[in-house]
Amino acid sequence: MFSLFSFCWRSIPNKKMLVGYLFSSSAQAILSVASPLVAGNIINMLLENNPSMRLIADMCLLLAFCCILAAVFNYLSSILYTYLQADSSFELELQAVSHIQRLTPSFFVGYDPAYWRKRLNDDTNGISLFFLMSATKVLENGTTFIAMVVILAILDPLLSIASILLTFFAGSIYQFFKKKSYDSSLTFQDELSRYSSCVQEQLTNVEFIRLHILFSRSVKMMREVFQTLRNAMYQTNKVGAQINLFTGISRGIAEALLLFVAATEILAGTLQVGYVATALGFFTTMVTAIEYFTGFGYDYQKALVNYTRLKQLWNEPEEKHGSKSLDQTDKISFKQLSFSYPGSQVSVIQDACGEFEVGTLYGISGHNGSGKSTLLKLIAGEYFRYYGGDICYDQLHLSELDQYALRRDLIGFVEQEPAILQDTLWNNLTLLAKNKPDRRRVIELADLLGLDDFIANNDLDEVVDTHHTSLSGGEKQKIAIIRMLLKNPRVMLLDEPTSALDAVSKANLIQYLKDIRKNHLIIVVSHDQDLLAACDALYEATN
Repeated sequence: MFSLFSFCWRSIPNKKMLVGYLFSSSAQAILSVASPLVAGNIINMLLENNPSMRLIADMCLLLAFCCILAAVFNYLSSILYTYLQADSSFELELQAVSHIQRLTPSFFVGYDPAYWRKRLNDDTNGISLFFLMSATKVLENGTTFIAMVVILAILDPLLSIASILLTFFAGSIYQFFKKKSYDSSLTFQDELSRYSSCVQEQLTNVEFIRLHILFSRSVKMMREVFQTLRNAMYQTNKVGAQINLFTGISRGIAEALLLFVAATEILAGTLQVGYVATALGFFTTMVTAIEYFTGFGYDYQKALVNYTRLKQLWNEPEEKHGSKSLDQTDKISFKQLSFSYPGSQVSVIQDACGEFEVGTLYGISGHNGSGKSTLLKLIAGEYFRYYGGDICYDQLHLSELDQYALRRDLIGFVEQEPAILQDTLWNNLTLLAKNKPDRRRVIELADLLGLDDFIANNDLDEVVDTHHTSLSGGEKQKIAIIRMLLKNPRVMLLDEPTSALDAVSKANLIQYLKDIRKNHLIIVVSHDQDLLAACDALYEATN
């Protein structure tokens, strides 16, 4: 439990706000103790032979003041809670996403982003809600319970002892369901994430489903996944219902016994009638406190599931890389290079050797599946812990280099299927530029690649993304090429850069690459014979 609360405490960025939230909640709890006590005193005054209306009026004003002040503190705690909960869950999710982005390639075998989005949302919000609610509720209920027991002990010791015994009796119910509650909650949350992922897949592939009339298959998949979720949901709710059933039974028995004790004390003359109302008010609050602590075990188990799943993620190792960095390089070479993707026994590259130097435009050719694109990724430092043989930048082995710094400072990469981020067109074009580029330079490259008409018809501040209806495959490819050229890296790696380009744009790109090759190391992977013919040297992937 300590590790869970320690983890939650670290997720709160504003500790002062948390202290204010706890103070407001505690003040509200203390005031809730005062109200039944004042009400009991008012009843006792009314039962006197000559009650003082002035004193009764003063007590009524005190009661009103306590209620108003409790409402004010409740308002303050609600406002503070909103900010704390949002900030806490965001910090947890931010850390989790940043961690995932740095994990080893083996983690991404079978990676399902929709599943992880749902899982992170459930776990970060679950932990944040549990911590903030439990921090206040434990303090609030613990304070009120102790205060009420002490007050009841002053009013009538026997009544106080009976209250303690009965509340502990009610609080013991949950222990019988602890293990079952944890297991069912863990299963349910996993199945809920899988179902969300299934729905996301159907919505993402709606165009494909419509084109090939796969409606029946889509329905079948959703029904199968939902059935598993439904069973897990039933088991979880069944355990919760059992807990509520036995808690309700214990509460009813406790109330009846406590009223019996109060009645015997009144008949014995040791308890004033007015304090029966106080005792009943206290007991209701005490039972609520005990029910919270009973439910706390259930909530704790759910939060423990969230914490366990986040901890499993945090235990996934991040990529390890070297510490050295390069400002520039003149040669990239590889010897006896072999590689298989994580989770696969199939060799994509076997005993490959090659050398690339600045000042030359290189083309990599080969049949589909021969490892052309994979070779580019390995040169760029991806999967660098998974290959055999050597890859060197000048005289430095790739394993000695900081891979992130290498790709950030030295390498530019144009993907075969470029990613367009949900951002403005301008930011997508200038995403990788080390310094803010001149607008004229951006327009110049856009004219070169035939993207000028698109820019003329679209505001550069317009938000676009991969699903932007007006973006063709060629336009996405041109955006990717422009942002790499604006970065102007020493090493340029282009994977099928002309596959979606028109003839004029392709010719302009080929000429541009030839013009700048003197100060760059440029490698292109392509099936395009025009592009390959323009290269100074060819390397054939033969796996």
